[in-house]
Amino acid sequence: MIVYEHLWPHDHGLWVRPAELFNGTLADGSLRFMGEFGADVIKIEDPNGGDPLRKWRKLYPEVGGTSLWWAIQARNKKLVTVKVNPKSPEGKEIVRWLAKQADIVVENFRPSLLEKLGLDYEVLSTENTGFVMVRLSG
Repeated sequence: MIVYEHLWPHDHGLWVRPAELFNGTLADGSLRFMGEFGADVIKIEDPNGGDPLRKWRKLYPEVGGTSLWWAIQARNKKLVTVKVNPKSPEGKEIVRWLAKQADIVVENFRPSLLEKLGLDYEVLSTENTGFVMVRLSG
């Protein structure tokens, strides 16, 4: 078992612990606001380039640049790179650990992907009966 305690210490003392499992803009803003008001937000990103927002409308692309939109939406979040797919048992283990610790999990994968991975609400809620899962699609 890999230990991820450095992400969320036990005595966080905060009112909510959201975990963000998606790429895109659907809930970036709402979780950013939670972070601005003191929530300890952890965002999971794919290791192959991260969130697509990182590449949107880069400032000064000739020198490597950065996306202002990304800088705004990612602030107040801890970023963790995890491959979440059927071939990555470690990635699924990290998601299960986060769901066990989280108060809220927000996901934006293709419909039915979490079920195929064995990471749907019915599975994740067996170890954390008090968490809320928000599923977005669009």
